[in-house]
Amino acid sequence: MIDLEKYITGYWFDIKESAENLYNLEEQFSFSGAQLKSIADEIRFSVEEGIVEYKRSPLLPLFSFLESFKYDSREIDHLENHSYRLAQLIYVILIQRLLARGTIPLHREELNVEIDVEQDIKVIIQDVNRRIKENPELNKNRLIKNILMQMNIYKKELDKMQNLAPNIKPELASSFFANFRKTFDSINESIRENYREFLEEEQLKRDGKSVRDNPLAPFDLTPIARVCSSQAKEVAEVKATVDFVAKERFKMRESLANVLKRKDDILRPIQEEWDEYERMSREVTTDKVDARSLSKAFGSEVVRVLEKQHKS
Repeated sequence: MIDLEKYITGYWFDIKESAENLYNLEEQFSFSGAQLKSIADEIRFSVEEGIVEYKRSPLLPLFSFLESFKYDSREIDHLENHSYRLAQLIYVILIQRLLARGTIPLHREELNVEIDVEQDIKVIIQDVNRRIKENPELNKNRLIKNILMQMNIYKKELDKMQNLAPNIKPELASSFFANFRKTFDSINESIRENYREFLEEEQLKRDGKSVRDNPLAPFDLTPIARVCSSQAKEVAEVKATVDFVAKERFKMRESLANVLKRKDDILRPIQEEWDEYERMSREVTTDKVDARSLSKAFGSEVVRVLEKQHKS
């Protein structure tokens, strides 16, 4: 089973490397426009429990298949379809994680506020740091937290580029720097969008107007980002196992039986997400917010991202 463990470790490493921004995720999974539309449609049709309902939909049929596989291994070719559904699931989970971390800003209504942030990122960062120095409470503002997180990611990516650059072959240098440029552009876009929204909210407050906001916006979504990381790791391990068995045809029943034994562990992070929505809904006084509405709101956010990718 050592080879399987290495395969799982390698697959998860590749997934983690691509998980910090949407551009790298797109490159890693390379779904076609039609495939992205299909994923978006399936999430949209998860009308009972939103994104949580969608996440269970590829796993429960897989577990049923693995149960029957213990007694009849003739349908091993069906593993390929299950692998594809798992890849879709990982992609959705990691998009949701980027949304929860603020890397991809949440959708908001268009506000009648004139804000210009087409300025150098350094100027934005200087302004953010100045505001925090004057008012340390801003460290708790979700939009400011998102900007600071993107700054940290930028620094890590810059360090990575500088460490790798000396060893890149000349013929690969152009694509190497182009990939990092796209990563930096994605980070800068996220910083600008969060900064724009922050300035809009500040101006509305000064004008004495209420902020029309996304139903997810009032909440700290960091716990959702963490649980998405756990979900992605669990599902990636399952997918790597399925792929390894389908490819190697070695110790098939044993390897897949181990997946089935871990069924509760694999599903647990999805239930934890629902529990987190329950906890979040208790933080507000309105009865319009419950676990179901929050899960559906996240589903709508992911669909918005997928549809934007499909159209681009």
